[in-house]
Amino acid sequence: MEFRSRWIPELGTDSRMSAYLKFVTNKYPDAVVTISPGHAEAGAGDRVVYDTPVFWRVTACRGQEVLRISSQRNKPPCGVLIPEGKGIRNGRKVRRYRLLMQRQAPGASLIQTLDLISRQLTVTLLGSSGLLLHAAGLAVGEGGVALAGSSGAGKTTMTRLLRGSGPEIPVLSDDRIVLRRSGSRWLLCGTPWPGEDRLAANRAVPLKKLFILRQAKSNGLASLSPSGAAAALLRCTFAPWWDKKLMEAALGSCARLCREIPVQEFSFRNTKDAGAWLRTAWTA
Repeated sequence: MEFRSRWIPELGTDSRMSAYLKFVTNKYPDAVVTISPGHAEAGAGDRVVYDTPVFWRVTACRGQEVLRISSQRNKPPCGVLIPEGKGIRNGRKVRRYRLLMQRQAPGASLIQTLDLISRQLTVTLLGSSGLLLHAAGLAVGEGGVALAGSSGAGKTTMTRLLRGSGPEIPVLSDDRIVLRRSGSRWLLCGTPWPGEDRLAANRAVPLKKLFILRQAKSNGLASLSPSGAAAALLRCTFAPWWDKKLMEAALGSCARLCREIPVQEFSFRNTKDAGAWLRTAWTA
């Protein structure tokens, strides 16, 4: 996706922009977001499509869905993403959006808003071709291994244990990855949204195995049925709850991936031997 703006140069000085810079490309975008100063308050006819307990909601008015982001719960939105239809660019279909933002919004809220918007647009653009996951992604040999888990499951912890338990392992992300269907295989792709260790790589490798993480008192592997694996995977997915068709596509992607890729639950304790234990498990 492409962001256009002439009035928020402070974004370039935010340390979190370093991850985005790794993903700069000259490829044609699937979406173009034009950032402009302005407000877009909810109208009397707006209908709440999806609300969260944090700081964003999706509303619908006159047939179009609008994403509203606030820096605090129950505060006026500091950013509003409005669809502006589709167009053609260099022979390709492109979705166009307008992002209205308050000029006085601090740099921190600007980058947080762009983070949220770019993640939501990624889910929208993926459609039925893939998933955005709470997961760490590792390049192992000629393939990739995903370590999925919701917040607190141990993605960062396990990544650190692995990096300290043997030869260096390239990390595509320590917190969020994209799994994308490409032909007859699934690709594990790095994203510009890293975790605590700020690990992000603009790289894609064929997905070979996926582990659902669970912290426990001992290390162990448990096999999961395709349906059980799909349910566990869905809990780690950035699910498009606000859109019925996108949600059906996400459910289909979870089910298909779990039929085609080995998925196991990995229980581990936070000790050095967990890293070596998992290295052995993914080569079995």
